[in-house]
Order: sequence, then structure tokens, then C-alpha cells
Amino acid sequence: MVPGVGPRNAQMIISEVGYRLDSFADAALFANWAGLCPGNNESAGKRRSGKTAVQKHPFKTILVEVAWATVKTKGSYFKDKYYRLKSRRGAKKAIVAIAHRLAKVMFHMIKYG
Repeated sequence: MVPGVGPRNAQMIISEVGYRLDSFADAALFANWAGLCPGNNESAGKRRSGKTAVQKHPFKTILVEVAWATVKTKGSYFKDKYYRLKSRRGAKKAIVAIAHRLAKVMFHMIKYG
């Protein structure tokens, strides 16, 4: 069970992605489909923008909502990770990073049980 995911959010997640996930080879492709993977654009030592895809995917919206609920849960790994990231990157970037991790967790939970 993922902290912050209630019955309603679980229903919305399953309705968006299905219960089999055969079309995704791994968790990274699943997170990329949701629009939660940052880019890594570096050439000749220069780092350029690593923004995520700007898309209004309903699954992305649900995961960001779940991430906000997850970081408010006492004693969870995601709360600790959020505050470590927030101090360096800011609140919104940290929440998208938590949503990315949640997408990977949910992929493994749905696909492998």
C-alpha cells in the first residue's frame, strides 16, 4: 500500500492505466508516458534545461495530487525524500520528483503484484 493513495485515487489510477501494463517494458517507460521524466540535455560540459514534458495527462495530475498527500504522511520514505529535495530544488520540482518515484512504485505494484 502506498501512503496517500485512497480508494478513490486507486480507482482513478486503474481506470487510466488499466490492470495489465503489458505495453510498457519497464517503469521508466511508464513514467515517461505519464510525462514525469525530466530531460537530461548536456553537451560539451554545458547543461541545458531538463524540463519535463508539458502535457496535461490525467494520470500525471492524479500522481501529483497523490504525491502532495504522500509527503504529508508521518514517517514515510517519500516525506523524507521530499524535504531533502525541497531544500535544494524547490517545492514544485520536488513534488514532481516524488510523483515520478510513485509512478515507478505503482508500475511494479500493478505489474508484479
